[in-house]
Amino acid sequence: LQGLGITGLYFCPVFLAASNHRYDTIDYYTVDPKLGSNKLFRKLVDKAHSLGMKVMMDAVFNHIGVGSEQWQDVVKKGKESKYADWFYIREFPVWPRKKSELDGRHLNYETFGCVVDMPKMNTENEACRNFLLDVARYWIEDMDCDGWRLDVANEVDHVFWRDFKRTIRKAKKDSYILGEIWHDAMPWLRGEQFDAVMNYPLTDAIMEFFILKKTSAKEFMYAANKANGAYPRDVTEMTFNLLESHDTSRVMRVAEGDLKKVRMAYAYLFTNCGSPCIFQGGEFGLDGAKGNGIEQNRECMPWDNPERQNMEIWHFIKRLIGIRKQHLDFIKPDVKWIHADEYILVFMKGDTLLIFNNAKAQDFFIDPELVGSYWELLTETDYELEERVVL
Repeated sequence: LQGLGITGLYFCPVFLAASNHRYDTIDYYTVDPKLGSNKLFRKLVDKAHSLGMKVMMDAVFNHIGVGSEQWQDVVKKGKESKYADWFYIREFPVWPRKKSELDGRHLNYETFGCVVDMPKMNTENEACRNFLLDVARYWIEDMDCDGWRLDVANEVDHVFWRDFKRTIRKAKKDSYILGEIWHDAMPWLRGEQFDAVMNYPLTDAIMEFFILKKTSAKEFMYAANKANGAYPRDVTEMTFNLLESHDTSRVMRVAEGDLKKVRMAYAYLFTNCGSPCIFQGGEFGLDGAKGNGIEQNRECMPWDNPERQNMEIWHFIKRLIGIRKQHLDFIKPDVKWIHADEYILVFMKGDTLLIFNNAKAQDFFIDPELVGSYWELLTETDYELEERVVL
């Protein structure tokens, strides 16, 4: 990862849980023994820091797993449980019959996504809120992590997130708070809650133009402008940009193995403002669909299988990361659109002219009239183009 140029690691939940995805937490303070231990995790954090990498954790505070101490106490003691008000319970007992016989659409308690195993937590309850805030503090202060990604953040109340930010900033002043919100997130981005959100609107725009070819270059320009202009500048500069995640199909699957499409999508991602993210295995071109009960997109890394490691993509992404670090204009929101038609997209980031060709032909001619004065800028005798990067 260091050789690739990575500067930050984002972990999906590592806490003790019943499932492979671990979004059904049993114990927030314990690393799942299948992964290692708290001592080993702290060693990993220290090693990452020594290599210049920050570490971000996944905060699953909207719901908890049914195997947790808190929920099991409610199951056993009903309304007499000291944790009864930690959840949104309509009627006791919470499990009137065997759990395996319950219908997620008709339960005596609120859940995440109608999933029986994930009861929703009541963060308005003071004891529940203080418990979760202490969890957040522990992983930042005691384990020296650098930030939190907030799972289904839009389903947790604003008061809790304000307390959350105060707690995190007190533990580490430069910690990063990232919300998972798939729609407009302005109510959470006014300075007192999150630093940024996962930029799925930009993901959709990139996929529809570069991968699926459902939109024109001009339509993509409008979509990119909308995504990058949705929030204040300081938020846009930190927005978490991605092509794929544990919640989506792999970009290689959507592109049906077309490497040219995937390369172009990554090229735009790394020349756009914000924080570009590579989902584990994306640098090797891992394929896999999400859905139908088989989460192929979440498969383990093929560390010991070179045949599944597409090194062409790895070296391409390494070049992109290197170029991004050299051209600081890429991390800024400022962009000058020059031309956009059906397939060709031309724009400038600082002094760099970027041309994307989404047509079938790999080679094409840029008419000087197409880019107007900017073409003249590139051809003036007193202007030296030090490097021509062809991706």
